[in-house]
Amino acid sequence: AIGGILGPRISELNTVTRIDSYVDVATSITFNIEERAAIGSAGVDILSSDQVATITGASESSSFNNSSLANGNWLYLDISGKDGTPTLLVVTLTCSVG
Repeated sequence: AIGGILGPRISELNTVTRIDSYVDVATSITFNIEERAAIGSAGVDILSSDQVATITGASESSSFNNSSLANGNWLYLDISGKDGTPTLLVVTLTCSVG
């Protein structure tokens, strides 16, 4: 569904280096990952523009709006669009510590 999913809390300072995604059927999902200081607060998009996950996959390793993630903040998956009826979305966030 269009909307969001609260993710994990960041346990230490991280720098995002890559975001990968895919869906399991011939469809697509458009999303961004937000960093939020508190649950329910407004978020800051990590990617400069939304990523579109497809069955062939999508990745981004350079176009970040916000790549520095602060200790104690929350990640939030913000799904803004979908095409078809996907049953699985996989998003992988790769970070370096420090």
